Amino acid sequence: MTMNNGPDRGPQDAPRPQPLPTRSDPAHAATDSSRRVRLLLYALTAVLLIIAGIVWLVGRDDSTTTIDVLADPEQVDTAAATDDDDSATDEASEDAGASDTEETTVAGDADDGDTEDDEAADTTAADAEGETEAVDDTASDDAADDEASQDDGSEGDDTAADDDEASQDDGSEGDDAAADGDEAAGPVRADPDAVVPADAPPDVAASLDAIAAGEVPESRGIVKGGRIFLVGAVPSQEEADAIVETAGAVLGADNVFNYYVIDDRSSDAGTGNVRVDDQVLFQTGSADIAPEFEPLLGQALVLMQIRPAVTLTVVGHTDSVGPEDFNQQLSEDRAQSVANWLVERGIDAARLTVEGRGESEPIATNDTEEGRLANRRIQVFIENLLG
Repeated sequence: MTMNNGPDRGPQDAPRPQPLPTRSDPAHAATDSSRRVRLLLYALTAVLLIIAGIVWLVGRDDSTTTIDVLADPEQVDTAAATDDDDSATDEASEDAGASDTEETTVAGDADDGDTEDDEAADTTAADAEGETEAVDDTASDDAADDEASQDDGSEGDDTAADDDEASQDDGSEGDDAAADGDEAAGPVRADPDAVVPADAPPDVAASLDAIAAGEVPESRGIVKGGRIFLVGAVPSQEEADAIVETAGAVLGADNVFNYYVIDDRSSDAGTGNVRVDDQVLFQTGSADIAPEFEPLLGQALVLMQIRPAVTLTVVGHTDSVGPEDFNQQLSEDRAQSVANWLVERGIDAARLTVEGRGESEPIATNDTEEGRLANRRIQVFIENLLG
């Protein structure tokens, strides 16, 4: 008995096996392409991770090496080219990931990691460049400071040298000014060639010593032995020359010894005053003028005749023989005798002054005859020789 399960099927109706996909099949080609892209992305990711690790290790090396590498322009250009390649690779990865979501996510994660590593590497490079610039700036600043310090030192030395030179110049000018001032104000011999004779009165040496000590001795003339010695300080050369001329007219030019000094600190109060040490001597108890002393009185007469302003003071002295009051009167009589002699020869009595000092001013001892003779004298003082 035959069971009928449906329509009869012949051999041609049996199920046909599905053919295996071939490389030319579009579906198979798409799958194979996706696999290759995925493998390529994995490989690129691994390479990027290796590069990031190398960069990180390099960043930990000695800062000097990092600074030297980054400071090299060729290596900086290479690093920039590497960064450009990485950016191109990232863009290719993003384009390939658009066809496969899962692979894109993986690639995106890898890109993110690579980006972080690149940013870390860039940060390290930037820090290294900053350190390089800081070191360079510090070195430049140090060099500038050293140069400025040297310049300041040089300027300081130059300034010190200039100050020293200026100070020396100022000191020299001050010394010159002081020398000029000393030359102008200091004593200058009116006659530098005048020689002091051995029998000159002590007034000459005393005056010269006072001038050497910086003093300003009063000017005066001393008549002794028919010569006149002019000593002390006078205000100007003109006044000194006038006195020398007047004295030469009375005593002769060869009998005038000029030891005046020109000093503008002196006054003219005593200029032209003369003390006559050539004495008119008298016999004991007498006021009569001996004939041998008339030539000396004749010099005073000539002087008063050629210089109308000249006045005379005549002072009489005695020795100690006899009573004191007698000697006082005798000294006055001797002075008056000289004045009378001059008046008799035409001199106005108003130009004459007489004084008596008695025995109070001896110039020698009264124990010998020679001493007593020296004390019986008159002294004549000439005033206003330049009047």
